[in-house]
Amino acid sequence: MLEELKAEKKNLKKLKKDDNVKNSTYKYESFVLINKRADLSFFR
Repeated sequence: MLEELKAEKKNLKKLKKDDNVKNSTYKYESFVLINKRADLSFFR
């Protein structure tokens, strides 16, 4: 689980900075996805 989160953070950092709108949208979607995963693992 922790390794997956680290990998996702690395992927976020790799995104081009000049594409700010797409970048921030991707970050937000990833943040939501990570929180959903955390909730799912919490309730197992």
